[in-house]
Amino acid sequence: MNKVPPFSCGSGSCPFCDEGLPVRERARDLISRLTLHEKLTQLINKAPAISRLGVPYYQRWLWGVAVAEPWGRQERYQLPSGHTHRLLIRRPSLVSDCKGIRVGGGGLETPCSLKDDHLLVSACCKHFTAYDLESWKGYERFTFNANVIVTKQDMADTYRPPFKGCIKEGKASGLMCAYNLVNGVPNCVDYDLLTKTARGEWGFDGYITSDCDAVLLHFDKQHYAKSDEEAVADALKAGLDVSCGTYLRNHIKSAILKGIVSESDIDIDIDIDNVVLVKGLNQKHETEYKDREDLVLPGEQESLIMSVAKVAKKPVVLVLLCGGPVDVSFAKNEPKIGSILWAGYPGQAGGRAIAEIIFGDYNPGGRLTMTWYPQEFVKIPMIDMRMRADTYRLYRGKKTVKTDVKEKVLVKFSVNPCEHFSSANEDGEMVIESGDASLVVGDEEEHPIRINM
Repeated sequence: MNKVPPFSCGSGSCPFCDEGLPVRERARDLISRLTLHEKLTQLINKAPAISRLGVPYYQRWLWGVAVAEPWGRQERYQLPSGHTHRLLIRRPSLVSDCKGIRVGGGGLETPCSLKDDHLLVSACCKHFTAYDLESWKGYERFTFNANVIVTKQDMADTYRPPFKGCIKEGKASGLMCAYNLVNGVPNCVDYDLLTKTARGEWGFDGYITSDCDAVLLHFDKQHYAKSDEEAVADALKAGLDVSCGTYLRNHIKSAILKGIVSESDIDIDIDIDNVVLVKGLNQKHETEYKDREDLVLPGEQESLIMSVAKVAKKPVVLVLLCGGPVDVSFAKNEPKIGSILWAGYPGQAGGRAIAEIIFGDYNPGGRLTMTWYPQEFVKIPMIDMRMRADTYRLYRGKKTVKTDVKEKVLVKFSVNPCEHFSSANEDGEMVIESGDASLVVGDEEEHPIRINM
């Protein structure tokens, strides 16, 4: 039994105790004080005490249960004082009006609302989504896959509206993902369901929890993940905040050591508003007497950047510290990355200079001092010194024209014979040779041309 440590919010206490500060600011302060080990212990339903900060043991899985009846019948439940209880809404289709529930003891009505921006009772909507059976004719809730395709129409008309109402109208602060799979994807690892729909489209700002041992099933019985660590990583990156059971706690450290999960995957769902990511290279990768063998960001940087971008509420600013170019086309093509700033290797005042650019005090323009090639350019041997724009070149630029379906567009190419059809002779003079040539459009389409002198 965990002993409750001394109450942390006394005189001279930390900012996370200040009720006058926004909740997110208080959460950010608390997280900044936690060690990685302490963060990992808080990811399950039985979160142990953190004595050095005065944070008490917390059990998220106590059953203070009330059912909202469709005709608005009021139920009374006496909740013992001195304990943390959760008001569980068992049937999300019936919670569009939470005024049908009354909780005794504290005299709380409308438990799904806030009072002076303070949460009175936490209501949890479950089971998200298309969860329709427990055990029926050989089908079990732990492995059931809605293999008769659940269409987008059925999702929009039937399966999602109860949860949307529970979140937007009922103001629920908790959401539980179900055991089952929908169209082959377990609900608790479905990024589109948890992050894009619940958080993105519906503006859900509470915690997302798994049903008990649901994460374990992804590897153990559903065989969706290839390892315990991958099952944990898939759930966290999909948007899961809390896992019921010990499975996540048992395997999260191993997932971090293997590089499948980063510490930011643990922090992002609870402390991200505005994000500036500083990534890049160092002299281990580029220095005198050393040639680079690739043009990508080393390690797990790309995975980290994309994971943060997915859950950030506002466009991410990506700052790159490197001397040479890196292929960041993945970030360039990601809508949630709002800007990319190359800062080279800045000196003593570099931090201030970067801040002035980010906050708009100075505009450096969109120019680079060198060409940034994609990773595929490394196919060209470094000893190949040829610079002619002929058929021997292994890298070619592209001109892209976007059209609507069945739309015809006239594309014009400006050709300068002296620039595009000339080549150097043995004396280094630029000449145009008579004969057949071709203009290549796209990857394969060639248009023959004849040069007559």
